[in-house]
Amino acid sequence: MSSHFTLSFELVLLMNWLLKNGKKEVAALVRFAIKNGFISLLEKANEAEHLKNLEDLPNTVLDFIMLLEDSLIDALEEIELESSAKEKLVPTIKKLDLQKIDIKTLWLSMQQTKSSLFLNAKGGSPQKIFYEKILKNWTPAKNEPLN
Repeated sequence: MSSHFTLSFELVLLMNWLLKNGKKEVAALVRFAIKNGFISLLEKANEAEHLKNLEDLPNTVLDFIMLLEDSLIDALEEIELESSAKEKLVPTIKKLDLQKIDIKTLWLSMQQTKSSLFLNAKGGSPQKIFYEKILKNWTPAKNEPLN
């Protein structure tokens, strides 16, 4: 099992933002867990028994990080893209070889493009931003030739 994993830049920024601006909300989430069964789980937990299953511990951390990542992607999807920018992206997406790009990379790049256009009021070329995001997020498969 590999001991390395990668966090997206957006997730690291979210974590940084939560540390600076969301401490009360994170504390409320912890209080919610305590009120809704965490204490009974904690009382039943046997540290020695959990240490026997060390392989499960990193999976729990990874599952939690993936939940954060998926929640972030879902939240970014809710940002509405202006119709003109959306219309400009459709032909760009149709030009891509979708067999070489996984759907998660495509969606993440689209959401990052939406966010960039939403946050950058002066605009920019949606196609250029989208291509930059695709290149940033895309990881070629091991059996694919690199360009």
